[in-house]
Amino acid sequence: MTTAEKNRWRRIRSNRVSPSFQLQSATTGKLISLEEFNYKRLVLAFIPGVWAPWCRRFLDQLDIPQEVARGDIEVKFVAIISQDYEQLYSYVRSQKLAVEVLSDPNGVIGKRYGVFDDNLTEPMRISKPSIFILDSKKNVVHSFIGLHLMDRPSVSEILEKANEPLESDSNSRNFWSFIFRKPAYAIN
Repeated sequence: MTTAEKNRWRRIRSNRVSPSFQLQSATTGKLISLEEFNYKRLVLAFIPGVWAPWCRRFLDQLDIPQEVARGDIEVKFVAIISQDYEQLYSYVRSQKLAVEVLSDPNGVIGKRYGVFDDNLTEPMRISKPSIFILDSKKNVVHSFIGLHLMDRPSVSEILEKANEPLESDSNSRNFWSFIFRKPAYAIN
């Protein structure tokens, strides 16, 4: 990965709470809200649609076992696709995908995250390929917005970013370690 590619990721340092949503799951058929995902890191992957081979390939790459996605921190992948539920449901069933796939047919959630491309005409109005990594409090901590339909980071790069330690992961530990720190003159 080049320096220019690494710099495409944005590290969000303020508490920018992720926009809430409730979408229909093409994996389970149920309505699912953002608040239902309780993980140390939640990776929201906005994918234009399963009609494109590169989007299907990326969705297949996101379908990794939860044990592999763990690393040091528990990570959950969720794909949000601006496509009709029935088409997504059919594709998810035919491919036997386990990754959570949510249908955002009108791009409402994509618009809330600022990645829905309104400049395209129907039926090609889609979300730009984008990644948002959320912490356990649903704050956006990293984001990646693709420049074109095939521009997206690799799954290993996403996992690397998701596993980066955050201040919010260790606030209580940092507080107590400051209170009970060893003085500089102490011998190890």
